[in-house]
Amino acid sequence: MSTESRELDYLPWTGFPFSPEVQQEQNALHARLASEYEAEISPEAFISPKARVFAEKLKIGARSYIAAHALVRGELSIGEDCSINPFTSIHGKVILGNGVRVASLVTLAGANHSFDDLSIPVHKQRVTIEGITIGDDVWVGAHVVVLDGVTVGSHAILAAGAVVTRDVPEYAIVGGNPARVIRDRRASRKQKNSGSGWEGILEQFEETVRTQLPAVLKRCESSDGKNYVDTPGGKAELRPLCDAVEIMAMFGMLPPVQPRERLIETLQDTQDKNSGLFMGPGLPSDRRPTFEHQAFRYPILAVGYALETLGSHLRYPVSAVENMDTDSLLQALDALNWETNAWGAGDWLDAFGTGAYFNAKYFHSRKRLEPLWGWLATHVDPILGLWGKPTPEEKWVQPVNGFYRLTRGTYAQFGKPLPCVKEAVDSVLAHTRNTTIFREDCGNACMTLDIIHPLWLIGKQTDYRSAEIQEVASRHLKRAISKWVEHQGFSFELEQDASRPGFTPGLQGTEMWLSIIYLCSELMGISNRLHYRPKGVHRLEVAGLGLG
Repeated sequence: MSTESRELDYLPWTGFPFSPEVQQEQNALHARLASEYEAEISPEAFISPKARVFAEKLKIGARSYIAAHALVRGELSIGEDCSINPFTSIHGKVILGNGVRVASLVTLAGANHSFDDLSIPVHKQRVTIEGITIGDDVWVGAHVVVLDGVTVGSHAILAAGAVVTRDVPEYAIVGGNPARVIRDRRASRKQKNSGSGWEGILEQFEETVRTQLPAVLKRCESSDGKNYVDTPGGKAELRPLCDAVEIMAMFGMLPPVQPRERLIETLQDTQDKNSGLFMGPGLPSDRRPTFEHQAFRYPILAVGYALETLGSHLRYPVSAVENMDTDSLLQALDALNWETNAWGAGDWLDAFGTGAYFNAKYFHSRKRLEPLWGWLATHVDPILGLWGKPTPEEKWVQPVNGFYRLTRGTYAQFGKPLPCVKEAVDSVLAHTRNTTIFREDCGNACMTLDIIHPLWLIGKQTDYRSAEIQEVASRHLKRAISKWVEHQGFSFELEQDASRPGFTPGLQGTEMWLSIIYLCSELMGISNRLHYRPKGVHRLEVAGLGLG
């Protein structure tokens, strides 16, 4: 028994299933922890008596273990089949999915000290807790440090010694200090464009953008120096400020016009307490905000996500979404103009899904989305894979653009599998061949994003027609990178013509094209060469939250 116990303390996986003696020992230990802390521990979990566990909250799934000399403080939730090896330190708030393997001498620091006030010693300043979330099937190598506020996507690998200071994408292998993406584990399944030189081009592009961003934003400051305009000479509106926040967040920076806390206050002040919608510069000022009015829907995305990138959130729930019961939701979906305005219908659903996300994440909403998923599943066109149909005037524009907006706020937002994925690929690729919209000298940010994001999202489920998809991504990547204007950024239309709206470099074009370039590189399997990552509206991460 003594030999078995010593071995189990350091090699717990050797003991499954437990002997009766070990099971009795574990039952007693689990009961003691449950009496001292808020604990939910599977009978099949193993905690070494030599581990030091001082968890305020503790949840451990079946076949997971904490080995000898591990130190646990704070809140820890572990799924099934996880391992915490010897001499690992976990503190603050840490959530592990299923199948997470944490090697020895790892530090998961789910809390942090404030240090902004120079008049107060660091040890007397407040402790902040954002927490660490690690998805399923993740390998955390020896001596890794993960800092507070980091989310690690499923199937990722954190190389030994990595210091992880920012979010890690799904399937990424990261390493170094600070950790950067080395490659995507799925890259071997895609064409790697060997000899194309893309890797060096992307690295040089990112360095150029990172260096010139301060000038890009300075050019678009409002006359009072406290806000932003989309392009020089324009009006200070709500969206340019949000675009500026998201652009800088991609590179781990803040817009310089206001301190972070003031930016948060400025954005939060635009929200109407009763509806949860927004009023502000650039929005109709002669009427009460309503969800039915298109102008009041997009700020849910723009303001809500900008606040998230600042580490904050909306001040009030989006009541216009929260108070919509099932009958009202289904009636609204049926009433949308899917035949000739599928883009508008998709816009409605994007705002609805995003509002539901914010309400659930920050305001403890219990609203379930099963009626929404059911309606979408029964109304998708099984031949086209889209919601809505081509029109004689615009051909595929409405249903494809509507597909992007619809799926961005629902399927992509919550990590739900898409229906009819091969059919959707066929439809989107058919749209890419419309030369009145997509040419070497044509294809604005909206139209391009509306094909690239769907192809990226569908590509998470299938490799169908992947070679053609990569060719489309390569073509648009080449065109976009060549159109960066020194110290000015991207125009919405990509080409330049100061006499025409949309052809002058500005914040909206810069934010959207940076996101498109990243998505194109993802489709080509070379995004590891870009060390920025889309944030906010165009983020790639899944919210989850289990909303049906």
